[in-house]
Amino acid sequence: MDAKRSQSIIYLLTKLELEKQKNWEWVNNKEIIFLQSKILSNLGFENFFFTRSNNKNQPSDFLSLLRKNQTIHYLNQVHGNRVINASEALQKNLANADGLISDKKNQSLWIYSADCAPVLFVDKFSRKVAACHAGWKGVANRIIVSTLNKISLKKSNQNNIAIAIGPAISAKHYEVGIEVIKLIYESLNHKGNEDKFDPEKHVTKLESMKIIKSNTQSKKINLDIRAAIKEQLLKEGIKESQISICPICTFSESSLFFSKRRCPNNGIQWSAISN
Repeated sequence: MDAKRSQSIIYLLTKLELEKQKNWEWVNNKEIIFLQSKILSNLGFENFFFTRSNNKNQPSDFLSLLRKNQTIHYLNQVHGNRVINASEALQKNLANADGLISDKKNQSLWIYSADCAPVLFVDKFSRKVAACHAGWKGVANRIIVSTLNKISLKKSNQNNIAIAIGPAISAKHYEVGIEVIKLIYESLNHKGNEDKFDPEKHVTKLESMKIIKSNTQSKKINLDIRAAIKEQLLKEGIKESQISICPICTFSESSLFFSKRRCPNNGIQWSAISN
């Protein structure tokens, strides 16, 4: 079976999966196929989660999809927790950071990923947007909270926020060690409201929250990175209705997405939000 036909079949299968969920959809615009979060588009925000088929494209190659006069901003991503204003993200001199927030009108913010989660934020009142890249290191370093705090300076304004978590590796294919789980747990309990990390006690707790699942055969633990991101947001006061999570796994859908775990040096896919 050729790659194009294989991708078409996977596309149809995932289309059916997304239709059941109703919060995500495939869009075919000028022969460019991408995922879109309805929670963001229904608020009037252009958003894009591209596939591996556009691997050779740079953000400037997608200008035809954007409204006129949109500037492009992206980063040299380093798995940290630094979030900067879009105006600081200049294409001639890429900043080392993993999150962007709009600080002017008509800005498009771009994040690349290949198993880590691309996370897009909008504020429907101020019309600000933000984007960040979060793998386990990003979650452990609380980049999600850093980005949320930048876009919503007051807790009272958090009802205006909507968040879309894009395609990422699923727990089934994301084995990590106990040292990673310790850092994830601490990122969820950073205020010290509970005892220090106890593997037996807190692994069980994280399992009950469906953030991890123990693998008795490999003696490792499977981490659901999107569930961990969601839990951080909930702990910050964001309501579940404000969060939309794409169910597609980058590792499983090899015809649609690159995956660092499946093939480390293969490629990336872009995601973007514009105000």
